Amino acid sequence: MTTRTVTRPQVDPAVAALLRADLMAMEDSIDVAFTQAANFAGSLASIRNKAKVSAIFGQEVFEGAAAALTRLSEARRDTVALHKQLSVLERRAGIATTMDGPWDKGPVPPGGG
Repeated sequence: MTTRTVTRPQVDPAVAALLRADLMAMEDSIDVAFTQAANFAGSLASIRNKAKVSAIFGQEVFEGAAAALTRLSEARRDTVALHKQLSVLERRAGIATTMDGPWDKGPVPPGGG
């Protein structure tokens, strides 16, 4: 029987922190884009209603806005998966991870406090 020594990769915690900061910025950017796309979709419906035009008018624009929201939602899901994958790598490298944001500070009070 042979034994195998497993060594942890040497990763500078500051490098891991930079990666995590970039990932958080990417998440924030996707959230901002999602909000803007949702606002745009809402404006389309509101303006069409105020203009009193048929629902047929501009349907392809509505569908394009919905498709953009779907793609942004998929990008957000993929980014969350990246977070999990990065955490696994950090643990394997022996780097303690921390979260930024309200979820690591206990329950959020009613109204988002």
